[in-house]
Amino acid sequence: MLFRSYHYRVGGPGEWSQDFAFRTAPADVCTPFSVVAMGDDRSDDDSGPSPRWNPILRESLKTSPLMVLNTGDLVREGKEAKQWANWMRASDPYLGTAAHLPTMGNHDDGPGEGDDALYNQLFHRRRNEGTGTEDYYYVTMGNLIVVSLSTMEFMGGTRPFGDQAAWLDKVLTENPRFWKIVFFHHPIHTSVANIFGSDLSHPPDEQGQNAALIPVFDKHHVDFVFYGHNHWYERFRPMKNGTIASNPKEGTWYVITGGAGAMTYGLLNVIKLFCPSAEGSSVCAGDHHYVEVAFDGNVATYTARATATQLLTTDSDNQKVLDQFIVSKPWPGGENPCEVGDRKSTRLNSSHVSQ
Repeated sequence: MLFRSYHYRVGGPGEWSQDFAFRTAPADVCTPFSVVAMGDDRSDDDSGPSPRWNPILRESLKTSPLMVLNTGDLVREGKEAKQWANWMRASDPYLGTAAHLPTMGNHDDGPGEGDDALYNQLFHRRRNEGTGTEDYYYVTMGNLIVVSLSTMEFMGGTRPFGDQAAWLDKVLTENPRFWKIVFFHHPIHTSVANIFGSDLSHPPDEQGQNAALIPVFDKHHVDFVFYGHNHWYERFRPMKNGTIASNPKEGTWYVITGGAGAMTYGLLNVIKLFCPSAEGSSVCAGDHHYVEVAFDGNVATYTARATATQLLTTDSDNQKVLDQFIVSKPWPGGENPCEVGDRKSTRLNSSHVSQ
């Protein structure tokens, strides 16, 4: 059996939840699976989650991804417990069917730091060795490693990006996988919405993270880096050392996915006034959206989809592919472990094909 399916209920005598089902990750490197990335599902008022979050999340799960990577800003004001309670209700029942991996956005922190933050009390993640907190963490599945970093203030109001970069370097070294994804909230690369002389967006490197993180991404050839903070979709050409990679196969795909609920730049095509303007920016869209990456051995199919739910309407006519491409990488040693035949196994432990 390549996937294991489990059914469960939560509660006690007289008050049980509905039946939920989820699949565990495949142990081999040849079983196809997918992950979804999205973010900025917060409301534009003090309710917490956007009213668009529930239908966007529901739509993103139709292809049965194993994980949802949330690039942050889940609620409007993280120190308000009521907003988190509203977010949980708005996310029901879909959180019970796929693993939800969040990262903290600038709207999610408070009232304290580390274990005192409501965000950290709500979500259970593995603690990191750097700070002993759950502010950043990693998971592995099959031939994929996913790392969530923190670009927020913590540990006494400091931003120890050098320490976090060293931790990331250690994690990627000790847990080699064929595919690598890193996600967090504040952009490494982004266009800037300067409209009629007014800045309406966040700049790149807003937290001063780039100098510490980019060299680690380049060293380990991280495939995809997702973040939000700006409320639109923007995908960059493969980047290396802070600029367009001379050899695209050596670069990293950087993506802004901030379209899961908060107001976007979709009306009147405002995004065309400023995007793409940053070096390397390739595709921009102001639609509410999500990104899916489907892995099949050494091939990844990347698709960004506009959702039926947009700012003013919910209609299937709103659904469209915003961006799509295929990434194919050679297997280490040049041999394909997924080839069917007498000399090849269709199931091989991921450690044998790590890079």
